[in-house]
Amino acid sequence: MQVLKQATAIHVTEDAWIEPQAELVYGAVSGKRFDWQDRGMSVTMKDKDFNPVIGRAGVDVGKSFSGKDWKVTARAGVGYQFDLLNNGETVLRDASGEKRIKGEKDGRMLMNVGLNAEIRDNLRFGLEFEKSAFGKYNVDNAVNASFRYSF
Repeated sequence: MQVLKQATAIHVTEDAWIEPQAELVYGAVSGKRFDWQDRGMSVTMKDKDFNPVIGRAGVDVGKSFSGKDWKVTARAGVGYQFDLLNNGETVLRDASGEKRIKGEKDGRMLMNVGLNAEIRDNLRFGLEFEKSAFGKYNVDNAVNASFRYSF
């Protein structure tokens, strides 16, 4: 997967910023085949290989709060993600025949909020929530949590 991303923070104050973003992603998805039995009938589903190209444009805003030996950064973002090429094709085959489903382009709105904390020089943790909406394929809720201790 190849990612080309441009994001430059524009500082509103010393500890608050707005960050416009643009991103282009190119990848490779290998095909898969699944075979199973449903009430004695053989069923096969096969995806072909495809190369997605996805664009994203958005903006993040954030603010940092700090003390003597700690720093907390809160941020929120909104963006639009869109497919530039059609997705791969899926073939479903059973005793009644074959059904071909063409992957079509889709677009969705992305929303996220996150919090990162640095405590002393060696302890960091973060928590981020993400959701997408208004597309055919959406992420209902995604949570990313991280913890880092350096020694």
